[in-house]
Amino acid sequence: MEIDSNSNSTTLQVIIQHQENLEECNCGSQEKVMFYCEDQKCPSFVHQRLFCPSCMRPDKHPHAPVFIAIRNKNVSNEWNQLRQEVINLKQKILNWMSIHEPLSLLLDEYIINEEISLRHKYNQLKKLGEDIEAFYQINFAELSIKGEILKLQELNNNLNGFRDRFKQLEFLKKIGPIVLWMLYSDVIPLVSHQIVLQRLSLPNYEIFIKLRLYKMQMSLNQLLKDQKVDQEVYLRFLENPEESNENFIQNMRSKLKFIADTDELNISNALQIGELRSELDSIATSQMLISIIQKMKEQEKSTVDKFNERILEFEDSLRRLSERLINQTKQNKKYSDNLVKSLENRLQIKQAQERNHVDQININFEKFKVLNSKILKTDTQQNQIRKFFGQAGRNLSFSQLLYRGSQHSFSASSFHKFCDNKPFTLTIIKTVQGVILGGYTEQSWEGEDTYKQDPNAWLFNFEDPDIFKVNDDGKYAILANHNFGPTFGGGYDLHISSDCDSKWQSYVSKDCETYNGFCKGKQLLRIEDIEVFLV
Repeated sequence: MEIDSNSNSTTLQVIIQHQENLEECNCGSQEKVMFYCEDQKCPSFVHQRLFCPSCMRPDKHPHAPVFIAIRNKNVSNEWNQLRQEVINLKQKILNWMSIHEPLSLLLDEYIINEEISLRHKYNQLKKLGEDIEAFYQINFAELSIKGEILKLQELNNNLNGFRDRFKQLEFLKKIGPIVLWMLYSDVIPLVSHQIVLQRLSLPNYEIFIKLRLYKMQMSLNQLLKDQKVDQEVYLRFLENPEESNENFIQNMRSKLKFIADTDELNISNALQIGELRSELDSIATSQMLISIIQKMKEQEKSTVDKFNERILEFEDSLRRLSERLINQTKQNKKYSDNLVKSLENRLQIKQAQERNHVDQININFEKFKVLNSKILKTDTQQNQIRKFFGQAGRNLSFSQLLYRGSQHSFSASSFHKFCDNKPFTLTIIKTVQGVILGGYTEQSWEGEDTYKQDPNAWLFNFEDPDIFKVNDDGKYAILANHNFGPTFGGGYDLHISSDCDSKWQSYVSKDCETYNGFCKGKQLLRIEDIEVFLV
């Protein structure tokens, strides 16, 4: 009997690697078993499923051999493929939820059975991954190393069971509007798009409008009573982010006009058409408002960029002026003392004038919200923050918004996504009770449960006129933890939890050991909004 001559070096390498783990053949030859008998018509199938090269004879195993190592490798590949598919799908869902989870959580508020929620489906997938990994490590890994192919075959039913559970969740591979539709189609009409616009970010609002328009299209199809409607066309509208809401709205308007112009329109249909038209008008108005807001943000960014360019040009002008003064001084050594003194006086006057000019620009620009805060809405509040910076020994002349809870979501992962590796930050917090507080640090927020030293850190509370500076050398100024929001002090003098807008887990400690005077007894907080600025 001949072994397949096409076996390559990779196959031989697998065989050699596994041979030392195999048991001896029961034929008495003292050779290791290398082959697996899977032919039920074989004379030795019942009593010798594993055999060595000496048993590979026509009277014992008259068939092509199946290498144990290769079969073992194939079985391992099947398990590893399923494990990797679960991991990849979990990561895909997490990536999507990092932006759009607030929308699914809002929809969860309207469902009765939480088992249909996206969070529940993700938890099922997570549990499946944990079950597979636990079963693999306990029952499969050691058998695979030892090459016990017969026992590995007995685990096929478990593998198939895990595959069946995974198939029930495979629809999540299309994570996006189409999955939200599959889970929440019944509650979409119950959610006002004005509420979505008020509570969620623009990307989430755009997805919700797609779902709402798709639901309206289903109602429109019932009015048309057209059995030939191509559902795939509308599904592509949900799946394709390039599909325009405006075009879809215009198409629906045309169809509604066509129905309204027919002579057979009854009162019930007329009422439905009126409701659909009214909602389309409301959505179109919101879309127009969004367009205006986007243009204002673009103009605001353009203004800030131009201001920064002017500052850079001014600094460059001062540098070139200094170079020219130095060169002129070298060329006129005879009059250098008097000339340099005179020029320095003139330069100081000019710099003072320029600084006054820049300060005036800063003041004017701050009136137009250089600190572009939705929490600090009044001039009095903006001036109070500038006074706090003055008490700390520096001016607040520039800021850039890094993170806003109401815009980017209140999860800890979202906070770290936008604020990690960004030193010199100001955190502003507004509680649902209307209290405004926060803190400043020159350290960045990335880290795994790490205290960071910052002798220049401080906290503030708008109910107090002065800031609360960090004690001693600021050894425990802040705590960087990827599971927390911004957290100040060794005893968590001020702690912001993940999902702080919906949970009462944020607090001000009753004993402030790092920032003396900041605490007035422990207070649990629920956050209305939180902002972090680069300053």
